Amino acid sequence: MRHDLRSGFTLLELAIAVFLVALIGVAATNGMRTSLRALSGAEISSLATSAAQEYHEFTRALDLDSLDALSGSMAAPVMGNGQPLPGASALSLEIQILPVDDFDPNQTVVGSASRSRLVTLFCWYDERVVLETAWLATEH
Repeated sequence: MRHDLRSGFTLLELAIAVFLVALIGVAATNGMRTSLRALSGAEISSLATSAAQEYHEFTRALDLDSLDALSGSMAAPVMGNGQPLPGASALSLEIQILPVDDFDPNQTVVGSASRSRLVTLFCWYDERVVLETAWLATEH
């Protein structure tokens, strides 16, 4: 029985195997990165939605003069009771208040002529708007 001394892999076969393993590793890493980015985006959207809901609750207690004073301002997210919203320090809120007709909220009017306001809230994260929402506020 003869033993072949040349058994095993050639240098070319080894190089191809290393290349294929590296290629699969790069593809898997890119797939994981994409998944993590999508998960992060969903988390930010969820946080922005919570911030908008809590700010809506916060503004419900304000009279129209206090609400008008917020127009054009930037604010940190707060809970309905005015306390800072936990975990939302990376978000900022831009508030726009427009007086609208009491019977047709699509028509803007002079402030003193209306008891209704259109509140528009922009949630900013990392220098981009991640959520825009609006609601109608009226005098109680």
